[in-house]
Amino acid sequence: MKDKYQALYFKVFNRKRIRVCLYPNCKKKAIKSHSVSNKRGLDLISFKRHVMTLNLKHNITSRDVYFEKKGVFESSIFLGFCDDHDREIFDQIDNFAFDLSNNEQLFLFAYRAFMKSYYFHYDNLETDSELLISNKILGLEKFDPLGPDLLEYTRSYYSFMYRYELKSEFDNLLVNKDFSALEYSAVEINHDSPTIALSDFFSLNCEDPIFKNSFLVFNILPVSKKKSIALFSYKKEDSVYIKEFLADILDENDSIIKNISLSKLILENCDNFFLNPVFYSNWGYSKQKLVLDYIVSCSNNGGALFSNEFILFK
Repeated sequence: MKDKYQALYFKVFNRKRIRVCLYPNCKKKAIKSHSVSNKRGLDLISFKRHVMTLNLKHNITSRDVYFEKKGVFESSIFLGFCDDHDREIFDQIDNFAFDLSNNEQLFLFAYRAFMKSYYFHYDNLETDSELLISNKILGLEKFDPLGPDLLEYTRSYYSFMYRYELKSEFDNLLVNKDFSALEYSAVEINHDSPTIALSDFFSLNCEDPIFKNSFLVFNILPVSKKKSIALFSYKKEDSVYIKEFLADILDENDSIIKNISLSKLILENCDNFFLNPVFYSNWGYSKQKLVLDYIVSCSNNGGALFSNEFILFK
């Protein structure tokens, strides 16, 4: 039975994914889209055309979290859009210089980050659903409402449905070219050399019913060897709450404190970020393990303590 389960498990995780374009009503086959542009992100933090990427990988008994070196062309990819839409939609941010006054560019960074998150959670839901069914078929788990597989599936389901309801809103803004519908805040990061690129979306899970559906789209864009931009996108009606949530970043003048707050925000909420390999290797094994332990603890709602040594900027 164990061998049968193991064979089925790897069949689930190694199956070929076939996806169609995420653009509204498009039925063309999706290509491997980049959530972070090579020219506008990964190239600047790469070393010998490689970056360190955070991997969240399923195991037979657990989910491993680790950093892995990958080529820039293999990193940040997801089956998002067909070739035509991937090229047409993101032309403004892939082929033109970054301009903070250009609302179309700002929206497109938010849109791509959201769509990557949408795809990731859809993929997780499908995988957890298949594993749940597989376990029942094999008799490896009883129908326990608190069983680990069912709980994992339930969590995946609600994470995806939250994004599913938002997708039509993002799509309508794109189709109608309503690029000023979101509000944006940007912070300049000065550094000796760029170390990180990021594109992510997450819910803030606010207990206040007024802001219970609030979200934050977060990008870190290396724009030169000496400067990066942290770009935050959110709904205008959530502006007061978001700016309070980001006060340690938006209102802070001390660059070290600001970088600590940014690093904490990333490690607690993000998984789609990429590091310079030399910067990462200089951490050493002990620090690498501590950072990974902190990421795992945050994903499990654990109580690990953040250390100021975990700064992701140089």
